[in-house]
Amino acid sequence: MNELSVFTDLHRQFIAIALSLPRLGAAFLILPLFQQSTVPATVRNSLIVALAISVLPAAISSTKAADLMLLDWPIIVLKECLIGAVIGFLFGSVFWALGVAGSMIDMQSGGSMASIVDPIQGHQTALIGQLFSRFASWLLMASGGFLVFMELVLSSYRIWPIADALPQLSIESSDLFIAEFGYILKTGLILAGPAIVVLMAIDAGFGLMNRFAQNLNLFSISSSVKYFAGIGVTFLVLTLYTEFVLKKLGENINIIHELQALF
Repeated sequence: MNELSVFTDLHRQFIAIALSLPRLGAAFLILPLFQQSTVPATVRNSLIVALAISVLPAAISSTKAADLMLLDWPIIVLKECLIGAVIGFLFGSVFWALGVAGSMIDMQSGGSMASIVDPIQGHQTALIGQLFSRFASWLLMASGGFLVFMELVLSSYRIWPIADALPQLSIESSDLFIAEFGYILKTGLILAGPAIVVLMAIDAGFGLMNRFAQNLNLFSISSSVKYFAGIGVTFLVLTLYTEFVLKKLGENINIIHELQALF
């Protein structure tokens, strides 16, 4: 009888851990910092399993009370992946905002011709875009933002237990995601604004020079001048970028409350 009880307890624990992994895995995969090219799969998966073990008491109580059947697993896994993906997207929007800003500056300065693969965002980006991506990752770790992210994911198990039904999606809930997309584009434009203004002024100056001195080959020097000017302005307003990132990371603690109010 004791052996049967031990086996039953182990069975419940393994089920609870297995059902805790989809939410954690989706949140970590959506967050740009934990792409497969930057964090080895063994390290990332070990961290996810360790966090799943930390929520084991809540997961066991939820699955035990619901008395789950095998047919319930696909629905629960999809629901868990959805919740994790939403948390990862809302938390990682500042990364994409900086990526948009870097792409705008690179495109205006001509640096987009030197595109390389950004291991953090997982796609090709120019040099300034990759600089912004690495800068945001450093701020995330240095400012304690990663601890906020883990707190959000772990506290979500208290608000939305594993065995509960899918949160009710409403028309108003789409406003949050639309606002987040707007934040990405707006912040990207604001951060890239100073460099774009300077680069457009340089373009206007070279245009006037080419108008009155048509024999000069300005194209050979304009790209270098614009690129160095873009980098210079970027470093001059680096404090502004830091404030935007830290402000967003500080506000991310309210993501759970915003989702709880909408769902």
